[in-house]
Amino acid sequence: MNYLYAKTTQVQREELELDEVEATLALR
Repeated sequence: MNYLYAKTTQVQREELELDEVEATLALR
């Protein structure tokens, strides 16, 4: 259960980072 939770949060963090990159590119 802990492993699954950690894996889920890792994916969510990666998606958030991608959103930040896309937002930064859109501002340029």
